[in-house]
Amino acid sequence: MYKRLLLLSQCIFIIYTISAQRAEDLITIAEDGAWCWFSDPRAVYYKGIHERTYTGFVTSSGDIMVASWDHFSGDEQQTLIYPGLQADDHVNPSLLILPDGRLMVFFSRHGGKLFYATSEKPEEIGRFSNVDSLDLGKMACYTNPVLLRNENNRIYLFFRGGYDWKPSFVTSDDYGKTWSEPKTIVSKKVSNIHNRPYTKIVSDGKSAIHFAFTDGHPRDESFNSIYYLKYEGGSFYDAAGSKMSDLKNLPIVQEKLPRAYDGEAANQRAWIWDIAITGDGRPVIAYTTLPEETSHFYNWGIWTGTEWKNSRICSGGSAFPRFSRPKQERDPEPHYSGGIVLDHNDPYRVYLSRPVNDR
Repeated sequence: MYKRLLLLSQCIFIIYTISAQRAEDLITIAEDGAWCWFSDPRAVYYKGIHERTYTGFVTSSGDIMVASWDHFSGDEQQTLIYPGLQADDHVNPSLLILPDGRLMVFFSRHGGKLFYATSEKPEEIGRFSNVDSLDLGKMACYTNPVLLRNENNRIYLFFRGGYDWKPSFVTSDDYGKTWSEPKTIVSKKVSNIHNRPYTKIVSDGKSAIHFAFTDGHPRDESFNSIYYLKYEGGSFYDAAGSKMSDLKNLPIVQEKLPRAYDGEAANQRAWIWDIAITGDGRPVIAYTTLPEETSHFYNWGIWTGTEWKNSRICSGGSAFPRFSRPKQERDPEPHYSGGIVLDHNDPYRVYLSRPVNDR
């Protein structure tokens, strides 16, 4: 028997499976919880003295919560980190396990200060330090923390820039006591307030961080493409290993980067959903293509060593969720899909949500 964590739509489950998955095997972690897919990790597994999965979410009242589930005893625990922040799925927390087993939690308003707190004891979420904040601009959003062991446990905190909407980061060498000045990773030559790349991040936790990001939001970019970057040893590289820049010469001009998916050539906009790395170090992306706002398709792409090879998986139906509204009223978020994620232990396997018989 093995365990697999599945995060789709706005529900959080742990699934047990032998050869098939049954509804009876689902264990609900939270009855009232939501998140957006651009703050990660939304859940982490850690085995130390205990074997536990930790996850975070925002409630319908805007409370920032953290939960744990023990794989041996089945014990569950929930802790309130910050009450009434904002009733918005964008404000969900992201999680980082420190080397001693303590849990750091990062979150923000849907545009505003970034907040963070650390559990007082390893592998326990009962008590957290006071919540601290970073004022990084009124548009800051989407927290993505990474710790690199080969850089003396430096923490990189990635986020959407608070002043320019661009992928940005700060670093800490003392587990959040102090932070560097923010830096922007990429920016277009011709840019405006509507140009806001959306980013997914994955790391080996040792030396490398991998990024997949778009031109912007598909509502604003008719040919939304997807780009890839890798950070390692103070420099940024494309998938072929060509150096694009270093930490001292940021931001990188986005137009100079090769495209993992070329929305202009395909004449279809895309939106990134996930990035993972194969056992031999090749990046894999999962994304949607949107030939029409009511027509979503799930796709999978891999760097072969010489080029990006992209394949369509299946139809994702129309926008999700679907609401009844007058015909003349446009769906405010027609580019949201049911969701697709890669299995990070085996990126050749994906999980996705799509309508079957209109369900």
